[in-house]
Amino acid sequence: MNLALALTTLGLTASYLLRQFSGRAPTQIVVAAHLSGLLLAWVGIINLVVGSAGLAHGLVEFCELAIADPPGAGGFPAVYVMAVVLVILAGRAAGVWWRTVSILRRTRRRLLRDTTYARDDVNFTALGSVACTVGLVRPQIFVDRDMFRRLTGPQQDAVIAHERVHVRGLHGVIDLVARCLAAGLAPWPGAVIAYREIRSHLEAMADDRAATHTTRWTVATAIVEAAAAPPRSALGAGGWSAWRVERLLDPAPPHHLMASAATVLVLLSSVVLVQTIGHVFAGSHFFPVAFPAV
Repeated sequence: MNLALALTTLGLTASYLLRQFSGRAPTQIVVAAHLSGLLLAWVGIINLVVGSAGLAHGLVEFCELAIADPPGAGGFPAVYVMAVVLVILAGRAAGVWWRTVSILRRTRRRLLRDTTYARDDVNFTALGSVACTVGLVRPQIFVDRDMFRRLTGPQQDAVIAHERVHVRGLHGVIDLVARCLAAGLAPWPGAVIAYREIRSHLEAMADDRAATHTTRWTVATAIVEAAAAPPRSALGAGGWSAWRVERLLDPAPPHHLMASAATVLVLLSSVVLVQTIGHVFAGSHFFPVAFPAV
């Protein structure tokens, strides 16, 4: 229980600590660290729930006890109240997943229907913003046929390079995972911070890769043009355009200590995840394996 409480505390406070070196570490490390913090919070809470119900084994045994072998009147609060906590935790995440996937499917179908022509992997349509990437497993790039023409040639190359990073890196999947993990922890404000940091650093990651195809100045000017283009901003510029332009034109020196701490957090969450997978099936009649409990 003490270890589970420590994991929960670390996971819930990680976003506040990681936010202190925003822009001072590799974007990949920042994204992975925030995801690790959310994962640690989930693992800690689940183990606290199972431990509070008086079970020394795993989550599957907890479910079997609650469904197949209901406790008597004396054990009702210990099992079913904890089961409600798990349902709320997973239910919020599942609801966000379902709504997000449905919206993405409808948006993608509509944009493909309205596409006037395509060039390579880029679809030209009446988007309403300069460019965006829509989809999860097979994301596609869409650009506004009118706004895109207002950019210079190098800026157009920067925009396309930026969106291709989102496609190849499956940033839509990463964003969805972060959104679901954060939704399960709501209304904890640290979860909102972690999700916003992940989104902003996914954009920064695409900026950095796009800058290798053009220049950092070109990417920065493209962000400014996209943010100023009516009626809506593009390239994820809304709310982050100033920060992104600043880090492109005047990068902050790296904070090696915090970057090392973030790396340790990622490694810790990986170990805990592997351990928890065994813990989930420990004590189950369907999966009779032995694994030390958290």
